[in-house]
Amino acid sequence: MHVYLFKVKITIDLIVFDFDGTLFDTSEDITKAMNFALNKTGLPPTNRTKIWNSTGDGTSLLEKRILGKNKKN
Repeated sequence: MHVYLFKVKITIDLIVFDFDGTLFDTSEDITKAMNFALNKTGLPPTNRTKIWNSTGDGTSLLEKRILGKNKKN
């Protein structure tokens, strides 16, 4: 893929996405997204530490860890 950065043509061979905080602290974004989803299902928000400590193994496990017994079908 070619992009222009400051009028200079650059070739990009690889794009990396960091969703679990390995390269960037994404805990605030993940917390906001999880609490948005909890709110939409009528559940109370959860604190950032609990959500952050539950990340790293994919969204399915994050959901199970956060919802626990409160999960609605």
